[in-house]
Amino acid sequence: MVVIGCTSSPAPPAEDPAPPDEQAATGSEQVALAPTELADTSITLVTFEGPAIVEPLQRHAPDFAAQTGIEVNIVNVPFGELYDAMPTDIERETYQYDIVVFPPFWMVDYASAGYLEDLTDRIAADSALQWNDIAPFFRDFSAAYDGRTYTIPLDGDLQMVYYRTDLLEAAGFDPPATWQDYLTIAEHFHEQDLNGDGTPDYGSCIAKKSGEQAYLMLWSVASAFIQTQGTQQGAFFNTETMEPLVNNEAMAAALDIFAQTTAYGPPEELTVWLPEIRTLFLTGRCALTIDWGDIGTLAADQSISQISETLGVTILPGSSRVLDRATGTLVECTTAQCPFAIDLINYAPLLHRRMGGRHQQRDRRKQESSGVCVLIIYEPAGPSERRCNNRGNRLQSISYLAIYQPRCLARSRVKRGRCGPLSWCYRG
Repeated sequence: MVVIGCTSSPAPPAEDPAPPDEQAATGSEQVALAPTELADTSITLVTFEGPAIVEPLQRHAPDFAAQTGIEVNIVNVPFGELYDAMPTDIERETYQYDIVVFPPFWMVDYASAGYLEDLTDRIAADSALQWNDIAPFFRDFSAAYDGRTYTIPLDGDLQMVYYRTDLLEAAGFDPPATWQDYLTIAEHFHEQDLNGDGTPDYGSCIAKKSGEQAYLMLWSVASAFIQTQGTQQGAFFNTETMEPLVNNEAMAAALDIFAQTTAYGPPEELTVWLPEIRTLFLTGRCALTIDWGDIGTLAADQSISQISETLGVTILPGSSRVLDRATGTLVECTTAQCPFAIDLINYAPLLHRRMGGRHQQRDRRKQESSGVCVLIIYEPAGPSERRCNNRGNRLQSISYLAIYQPRCLARSRVKRGRCGPLSWCYRG
């Protein structure tokens, strides 16, 4: 499911917006949406560079324009500049972006500043959204802030360890259960020729470029040491004092492991970002890597992958020693200390999801002159239309969240949806 926002032409709608109860009652009615109705309308999307997000948008934008009359302009910025793109656009009242793709752990900053519209009532009135079809964690926890819903989930994802099954099986290794296991496997395969091209390869490949996703990779290691009581405990701060959980033996251990993985990676690893790491792994040059769910799809494409038949995946490794928050020291796992542990190994893998939330634009002149539509594209939606709510210009966002889940949830099967073409929309 994808949610995007658009502004209509300056002319006001021909009819008043339907009240929420009427929208809910008529949500199943479908009316063909003619492209001429939204002719000369355009929306601008800003997102971070990288094919995983940009390519599907670029691929479907022409179809979307042909079937709705709405032109989609896509702007790419470096990930390190994305955080400021939306607030700067609003505070300067330039309002150039209608859609933003961003990490939702920034949502707290945006929601508390009044940037995001509360979608709770809109969602409740929108039967076509099929809100209850979204998995409860993403629907009830990830999409909410301070008890209200500000965003709409787009997908769910897990950061995981991928490995070469042929290599580990031949060497007698099981998939890494702990971070020490990860290091042992990485050391064993480092500088071996792993793809038969005569060139020494790497035991571990991790995206560590500053300003990109290196911080997520580090916290994926640290979380196993720091968070033992599930998401209610958190991995970043002491929730009672808001003191960052960094000045302790757990973070020191995580940093040490992170540094050791660099010794088993490509020499330029500290300047390499995720797409480059994926290329190394898919061409058979890495025994291990950390990545999102994209690797599964990419590895199946034999035009770019040499490991289609030898791909293995496991959740992020854990630790048998965890943080005692009272003393800042590492202690051995016990059933009381680590209630989610398996064989006294604590796991807190990274759960990830994209979601959408509407931004409250502050340009009153635009609010007086333009209506707003929310286009909800999902499969298998047919052509349909609802009345456009003339409440002014809004910024629609699609975003994702990083949060650490206990292994009991991570072991559940993750089912990922697949969006159809950006072709049909509901307005309302």
